[in-house]
Amino acid sequence: MTRSGLKGLAAAIFSASLLACSSSAKADTVLNLGVPLGSGEFVSPTTDGSINGALFSRNFTQPAGTGVIDSFLRIQANGNDNFEQGYNTSASGGDLDAKGGHLRDIQVSELQLTWINNVSYYGFLLDVGEPSSPPPDPYISLVGLKIFQSATGGRNDFNVSTLSFPGATLAYDLNGADTSRVDINYEVSGSGNGQADMVIYVPTANFAGTGQFVYFYSAFGGAGNQPPYFADGSFEEWAPAAGSGTPKTGGGGDTVAPLPKTAWAGIGLLGMLAAGRFLHGRRQQMA
Repeated sequence: MTRSGLKGLAAAIFSASLLACSSSAKADTVLNLGVPLGSGEFVSPTTDGSINGALFSRNFTQPAGTGVIDSFLRIQANGNDNFEQGYNTSASGGDLDAKGGHLRDIQVSELQLTWINNVSYYGFLLDVGEPSSPPPDPYISLVGLKIFQSATGGRNDFNVSTLSFPGATLAYDLNGADTSRVDINYEVSGSGNGQADMVIYVPTANFAGTGQFVYFYSAFGGAGNQPPYFADGSFEEWAPAAGSGTPKTGGGGDTVAPLPKTAWAGIGLLGMLAAGRFLHGRRQQMA
């Protein structure tokens, strides 16, 4: 993502956080990355957003695909299933819908830093493979995402009931305090496998565990022509994202986003109120 793109993302996240504060009563969190309104989709499409502290954005890194990006997880629904789930590991067996030959352990040390608004993140690319045909086929929903840290590599003891690894440290959960999902439109990029469709940035502060191994569980699928949408194409693939940006040190740094216009308007209003109070006080003193 370019420098201007990172700044725009940070500003959008700031605005989204203000909106979230005014609608905290809403139980579910839905981030719509490009699905048109209608057919059950009630959330307006956008290019990026935040869920539980992680940033999600459309990303069009070209080329992508196996052999080009260093993928660590590929999952695909079996047979006529429209739901798929899996996690990365170098072990054999126990990987759910993950595809052998496209699985491996990853470690924190191989994840690259991305700086957004002077906060450091680890990025993960997603390349989806949905068919380009009338709805709902071009759409897919990310309905589950959990990231763990562990001191042990090659694990295959994932508990499907609790969606966890025994003794592992949870670094991120898409469905934390509520039910969340991300709706993705394949036709926004229109290139199938071979071009990244989304990137997620998770704060490095989340990776506070002592284990170096990172386990990445994700799930896609749903009801079809109503959201959440089917996983009915080819495979979905995850890979570490390239790092970008630098931290702000003194007068340096290049990824500190300017405040959005709404924030400046609020600051201006506060200034006007303060000035009014000052003048009122002066008039009382003169009286």
